[in-house]
Amino acid sequence: MKIRFFTVVFTIILLFFAFNQIYFIFKNLSATKIEAHFGALRPFGGQADVYFRGYKVGRTLKIRPADDYSKSVVDIALYPKDLILPKNIQVQLRKKTVFFKFQHDYFEIIYPKVPQKELLSSGDFVEGLNTIDVKDYLASQDSDSLDEIKDNLQSATKSLDKALLSLSDLFESLDNTVKNSQKNIQNTTENIEIISKNLAQMSDRLNQVTTLKRMDNSAGNIDITTDYVKESAKNIEEITKNLSVLTCNLAQQSSEIDSIIKNTNSVLSSTSTITKGLNNTLSKNFGVFRLLFGRAVSK
Repeated sequence: MKIRFFTVVFTIILLFFAFNQIYFIFKNLSATKIEAHFGALRPFGGQADVYFRGYKVGRTLKIRPADDYSKSVVDIALYPKDLILPKNIQVQLRKKTVFFKFQHDYFEIIYPKVPQKELLSSGDFVEGLNTIDVKDYLASQDSDSLDEIKDNLQSATKSLDKALLSLSDLFESLDNTVKNSQKNIQNTTENIEIISKNLAQMSDRLNQVTTLKRMDNSAGNIDITTDYVKESAKNIEEITKNLSVLTCNLAQQSSEIDSIIKNTNSVLSSTSTITKGLNNTLSKNFGVFRLLFGRAVSK
């Protein structure tokens, strides 16, 4: 009785795997088969699902080297018949965490920003993008390289701190310059406004003096006019002093501006050097990881 039970169970399992294999073969016959070419593919299980925008659309068939071993080729089968994709898509190898800390490899189809009019079909080649695990990269480095990474990060941090301090001093000097200029200009404007009012009043008094009908009040008006003239002279003298102070402040601020310009040029020079190093680093293979964990390439 036990032998028959195990025989039935074993037969059911065999039928399940046989049906699954037949179904898999049938799907592959009607699938769109493409090749993804990777310049530097990290190791993975060989069998992985293919997703597009979170939906499973296919599976990898096998991985093999190119004829000249210059790249790795991953054969991919896309199952949906109504899946319409441009020919210039990209395929990226990624990882996702399942069952707590267990890492599972999968491929994600990257839709291009500018899709081609020509559609993807069986036999096409697409570009493969590899994702490097940071832990694997660090594990492959020796102790001397890790010490160099630490020194590079500390040096980069110090350089950025100096640049930020220089920029802070620059903005503080500019703020002080603007505030001082605003005060002097405001005082000069107020004095000019007072003179304008006094001149207008003086003009009215002079008109009254020249009016024949009010000649009897001319003496009093002339006295009042004289007072306005004296007050205007005082205001003009005060404006002259303010202009002198403003000129001195501008001369002093001119030297401050020259110093600011020198500091700005120094900051820009440092920023230019950092930018060149970043650009050269990013242009190399694994440039992002050289930037984060290694030495910048200056030439």
